[in-house]
Amino acid sequence: MRTPIYTSRKLEKQVKKLIKKKQKIDCGILGKWNATLFYVSRKKCWLISNAKTQYNVILTDIKAEDLKSIDVIFKNAFYGQLTYDGIITNF
Repeated sequence: MRTPIYTSRKLEKQVKKLIKKKQKIDCGILGKWNATLFYVSRKKCWLISNAKTQYNVILTDIKAEDLKSIDVIFKNAFYGQLTYDGIITNF
């Protein structure tokens, strides 16, 4: 089951190839997520936050070639953040 991530217009312009038309998607176990783009020292960073819990994940220094594997990058950052915060103790 896919989890919908709603993007800001600024991020949408950067990742047009990855965006799919709206379909009726159940939120699944992870719920709805919102993503926005911001810059730090001229490097693109993504802020992805959960709509219900307001849990945030930041992806830093995202380049165009990283978009092919953005799902893996997000999963690694998400699980790494959960582990760092003490929410997950074992993989």
